[in-house]
Amino acid sequence: MVLLYALYLYLVSLDILSTYVTTSDLVLEANPVILSFEMNWLSIVVASFLGSTFLFLVFWLSLSSMYHEQRGRFRFLLGITVFICHFSYSCFTIANNILSGIFVGELDLSFLRSIAGWYINSFVMGIDSFYPSVFGLHMLFSFVFVKKAFSGSRSSSS
Repeated sequence: MVLLYALYLYLVSLDILSTYVTTSDLVLEANPVILSFEMNWLSIVVASFLGSTFLFLVFWLSLSSMYHEQRGRFRFLLGITVFICHFSYSCFTIANNILSGIFVGELDLSFLRSIAGWYINSFVMGIDSFYPSVFGLHMLFSFVFVKKAFSGSRSSSS
């Protein structure tokens, strides 16, 4: 569990670092939480660490409640789903930030310039509500994954 937590914090750190490289002044930032609260870099780092730690604790408690029927199936599935969703969305965000950084010229990876241009123009700017849609898909796929992965262990422990 410690290694998973370390990997999770590493991914969140890469998310923050890739955001900083792409938009150090936060002009291109699309995260609605950061925009709504007009966060600066210090508050982003602190909130990311605290939020990630909280999500991991919810995940860990959900896993530990797997064998305790009184906790309820919904709480179990929700806790694990939210963590897996944020974990996978952090991976997506890192790739998104790198391609965005290439597109705006902050990262000099010319061999990816055409891919970055295609991605930004076709998806980020080409699809209304792209980021909420991607997050919703991450949540849906995470829930389906968790439900499938744990359906056998839950039914056999009954």
